[in-house]
Amino acid sequence: MSFVKLLAEGKISPAIDIYEVYGALFLGRNPEEAHRVYCDPDSFFKITYITPGFRQHIEDFLKKLAAGESQIYTLPALLGAGKSHFLALVLHIIALYRRCKGSGECVSRHLAEYGIELYTPTLAKVPNVAVFRAGRVLGEFERRLRSLATKEELRGVLRDASPIVLLFDETQYLEEEPGFVQWIQTLAEVAGEVKGVYLFVSYSLFPEGGRGPALEASRSLSAVERMNVIRVGLDTAKNIAAVFRRWAGLRPRRADIAPLKGVVREEVLRDFEGKLEKAYPFNPVFLDVVLRLADESLAERTRIQMTRELLRTLARAYVNASADELVTFAHLPEPEDILVVGGPLAGEWSTLVRLYKEDVGRLGGKAAVSVLRHILLATFLARLMPAESLYPTEDEIVAGSYNALDIRPVDVKDVLARATDVGLHVARLGDRYVYWFIGDEVHAIREAMFKFSYEDGMDVVADQLAALLRENARFFSAVYVSGVSSQRKAFGKVVILTNRDEWARALDDADKSTLAVDLMEFGVGRRRNNLFFVRRDDSGPVPADAERLLERFTAVKNVKEAAVALGQLYKAVDEVLLNLYHYFPDLLSIEDERIKREMEQLLRSRVERWKERAAYALRAAAFAWLRRVAAGFRDVDVKRLDEYLSEVAKQRSDVLRGLVEKIFAELQWDGFKKLGDLWSLYLNNEKFPPAPISFEEFLEAVKSYCAGCSCLFEVDGEVRWLSKTGCEIPPLDKDVGVAPLRWRDQLVDWAVEAFLKQLASLSTSATRYYVVYKRPSGEEVKRAVDELLTARGDWPFLSEGRLEVEVRERAVEVRIDGVATPVVERNPGSRLRVEVVGSDDLAAVIYRVGDVEREESASGRVHVFEVDLPWEPGVYSLEVEAVFRDGGRDRRRVAVNVKGRCRKVRTKYSVNVGEAVRGISVKAVKDARGLLDYFVKRGVPHRLAVRAAQVGGDVSLSVDAVFNVTSPEVRERAVRLLAALEYLSPGADVRFEFSPAVQIDSDMAQKFKGADYAFDVEVEEIC
Repeated sequence: MSFVKLLAEGKISPAIDIYEVYGALFLGRNPEEAHRVYCDPDSFFKITYITPGFRQHIEDFLKKLAAGESQIYTLPALLGAGKSHFLALVLHIIALYRRCKGSGECVSRHLAEYGIELYTPTLAKVPNVAVFRAGRVLGEFERRLRSLATKEELRGVLRDASPIVLLFDETQYLEEEPGFVQWIQTLAEVAGEVKGVYLFVSYSLFPEGGRGPALEASRSLSAVERMNVIRVGLDTAKNIAAVFRRWAGLRPRRADIAPLKGVVREEVLRDFEGKLEKAYPFNPVFLDVVLRLADESLAERTRIQMTRELLRTLARAYVNASADELVTFAHLPEPEDILVVGGPLAGEWSTLVRLYKEDVGRLGGKAAVSVLRHILLATFLARLMPAESLYPTEDEIVAGSYNALDIRPVDVKDVLARATDVGLHVARLGDRYVYWFIGDEVHAIREAMFKFSYEDGMDVVADQLAALLRENARFFSAVYVSGVSSQRKAFGKVVILTNRDEWARALDDADKSTLAVDLMEFGVGRRRNNLFFVRRDDSGPVPADAERLLERFTAVKNVKEAAVALGQLYKAVDEVLLNLYHYFPDLLSIEDERIKREMEQLLRSRVERWKERAAYALRAAAFAWLRRVAAGFRDVDVKRLDEYLSEVAKQRSDVLRGLVEKIFAELQWDGFKKLGDLWSLYLNNEKFPPAPISFEEFLEAVKSYCAGCSCLFEVDGEVRWLSKTGCEIPPLDKDVGVAPLRWRDQLVDWAVEAFLKQLASLSTSATRYYVVYKRPSGEEVKRAVDELLTARGDWPFLSEGRLEVEVRERAVEVRIDGVATPVVERNPGSRLRVEVVGSDDLAAVIYRVGDVEREESASGRVHVFEVDLPWEPGVYSLEVEAVFRDGGRDRRRVAVNVKGRCRKVRTKYSVNVGEAVRGISVKAVKDARGLLDYFVKRGVPHRLAVRAAQVGGDVSLSVDAVFNVTSPEVRERAVRLLAALEYLSPGADVRFEFSPAVQIDSDMAQKFKGADYAFDVEVEEIC
């Protein structure tokens, strides 16, 4: 069995009895079993590590012994510091010299067998030895020497016996003998005079038997140290790891610290790595704490008395560790086997040790044991020797638990996270951890909860809910909570209302998106799609977090009771914090003001954490309690309110994005619709999805949908669409009308016509309005608005246009039946009286309508003519061109609507089977090539017009070609042009025209489905 295991099991005494060693080595006695290892030379040298201090003083003694010089050595040190081991080493070396008959070489050779190197000179004569120890029967020489009182007598005996070594162990106990102090003073004086006398006097500053530490030096030691003495510096504890390795037969080695890299700070890691080899087999952080506990033997608060119990404690820890594992706090004996719980803090420490065991039971696992013991022992040290630096940081705890085997840094961090939880007894001070207890905060809070009513709990629920909804309901423009407070409260946009009438008024504001949380059951208002009404479900189960928390305070049966109880708990914490000394009177008993302040700070922190836990659990309970939702016209049962609100927030943007389009799709667009009416349609129609959308957000959605001139607006009877800079969206409100440019894949031409008529009516004889726009070919076109009124084929291209206004020097005005108007409506075959009024004298007037074209001479500034309208109903353009005397010209147009049923052309963007198509406009040359091939294969005769323009860069291009595709040859020429054009300009204005109109069959409908084409479709309607 190894020496370490025997030491750990108590089969080897941790203390060396010098008299047992002396008796075995020099008197031939058989030692007690517990001391045999120290008495046998072989075992003694195997376990003995020669520290630098041992070496220095042993070699000094041997040099003076060889030289015949006298010397007095004193060893005043703490109990267990290594005094007895040093004296035992002196005895063993003298005994070895005896066996070697004074040969230094012989002694050196024997020591080398144990790896010990010492300066061992040859001695002319091996010294005699006398040992004095209290409680032991003195030998004949020792009794004789003790009986002599005068210097002469002592000097004579010592001269005869020299060289002689006199060893006094635990000298403080000999002081109780009458006359001892005077006698040892005389002996020391003689020893200093007689050559070959070597006096070793040891003295413990911490006497055995619990009589307290020696605060003053002993009288005998003072008497001895009046001579020329050498104080032996004992450094065993400082080198305890090396001492232990000697006992265990180990060699220093390194351990893999890679798992610590990137986990602890670099300076902590460097320090750990630097000490690791020297501390092996112990974790260096662990060893540092244990050594500090050994130092504290001065205060009689630990059983780790320097070398003596320190070595045994380390042995007990070592045998608990597995092979190749660093020894950590997890391997130490239980704290009560290390700490001496006494003095004024006895009650506190007894409780802490008990609570430590409870915490270990709750957390479980090797990592938890190591972490909790580390913090507990460090706290013990910091209480005895107050210093904040003694409390360990997270990095120190992670490093201190590392065993290079199975305790991972992540395990330690997890333990720390759980250990500082409320209910355990570890607290965090800044970045350091401490074991703490000063009363049961759970009991105090439970006692305070009885002071608060149901209404108090509900008030807290309302406040906490309001605070939570500030974030969860941020997409609502108003959030209301019905509460019990005596006054209205506001948390940002969240308002707690305590009056039913005020509640009803708030819910009636339909322009706000509203979340109404009815804690007090005030009742739901009128439903609408932007009102979300939330009610309680009192019978729901208690959330797990709330249940675990409340089981320590009160019993609850359902989520309602849980929410109210958590509110009461929240209030109770404030009550305890306000009256801390009432609930924790033990604070007043702490006399040390620094410790009292620290304890109070910790206590407040721990109590505050119950408040944090209550708030967190209340959040879960409130959201689970409030799970019955009326969203618009839909009733929804949700799992948790916060999760539902998150989902509503995610869906809100999708709803908002498509809302205007859905509303527009529901209407027949035969006129402008007021935005207020559209808003009301959304709010009160069950077809539409509920969403937190305010009227202002709805207007923004309209603007977004109408971007790019996609809508026309009507403000106070005025149509707004294009301006001099492009699109124009006026300030929007409920009285503004709107119409889409396209609806159900066709152009809303009445709206465009209204805009053009308005501009045409603004055109006077001298002021003209034009629209500048681009065709798909890239060609920029500028056309007068009166001309555009009859050029419906170009209306789809106007959305990217802008207005221009010109003032002409010479101009004419055209009046129909005496009225200047851009549009007239007449019966078929009726006669129009047309009056042309010029700004200067006219020379001629040319007019065209339908198939009729005439030129008449004119004189003066006014010319009148009559013209018969066609009998076929339809929209015709009356074009009047005036020629002035100086040759200048001006042209005006009037749109003439010949009443009756007629076939009009409407622009659509999709077609159905059976519709008659007069033309197809295509923007991409590639698509045009495909359509050309398709119509040729189908044998559909058509006219192909191709226009393209490109100015700037390295290529200038202008194409204006028309093909009557009636033969393969014409088709090939058209294909070649399109192929070349596709290479040069992928975009163009390509138009397929059919005369007569082509009827759409199923194959065509499938071919055209989803294509980006504009179709001119014939429709029969009243003109």
